[in-house]
Amino acid sequence: MSTPELDLVEGEQVEITGDQLASITKLLSEMENLQDLIENEESNLALLKRRLWLLQTQSIPTMMREHGIESMKFKGKELELKIEYSGSITQKNADEAHAWLNENGYGALIKEFKTLKVHPQTLKAWVKEMFNNGNGAGIPDIFNPYAGYKAELK
Repeated sequence: MSTPELDLVEGEQVEITGDQLASITKLLSEMENLQDLIENEESNLALLKRRLWLLQTQSIPTMMREHGIESMKFKGKELELKIEYSGSITQKNADEAHAWLNENGYGALIKEFKTLKVHPQTLKAWVKEMFNNGNGAGIPDIFNPYAGYKAELK
């Protein structure tokens, strides 16, 4: 019976037995199966997170507001509607967003890391401040501003 050869590095070969090759093949199969399983589970988790987000930010707040409910108890937990704020700057819009911030007196929000950027929490706080001061409508779309209700169980 001939011994199979395994290419390790270009131009270098090692002889291994059939049992050794079977062991490696078994481990590689397990690795491949785990990679596929993780990919599927991450996809399922993304779907679950999307469904939860829709319930928290759309379905439940809409229904509660339609019925004039601001808070309630559910299974011993307090359910409240809170206003959620967010904003983001895409790589594509970064230069335009930074220019707008500088031109409109908000240049202090920009920090220098490896590149110029606005920290996500700083941007979120600024979007909240703008909405609370009645200036939410003046935030350019390049910041992807969002203000909406979110249901939270505590």
